[in-house]
Amino acid sequence: MMRNRLRPTQEGTVEEQFLALWQWGSVKDYRLCFETLAAPLEEMPEALLEGHFVNGLKVDIRAKMRVLRLIGLEEMMDLAQRIEERNLVV
Repeated sequence: MMRNRLRPTQEGTVEEQFLALWQWGSVKDYRLCFETLAAPLEEMPEALLEGHFVNGLKVDIRAKMRVLRLIGLEEMMDLAQRIEERNLVV
């Protein structure tokens, strides 16, 4: 309740911010924002978190992630960072 009262109205609710999230910079930055916004959403099912994380990734990383069909948000986040790092080297 306090969080909602102190939040600027133009930012939207935490849920709105979370659903609008997508990767605009590095996977590391995206992951940090994702984890920060997802933390207060305790009732969010793991499958929904996983799907939203992958869907918010840049197209090239998302495509590689979908081929692998991973399970587990932590593993998905780690792999997305490794894919990005590999893309930067190649």
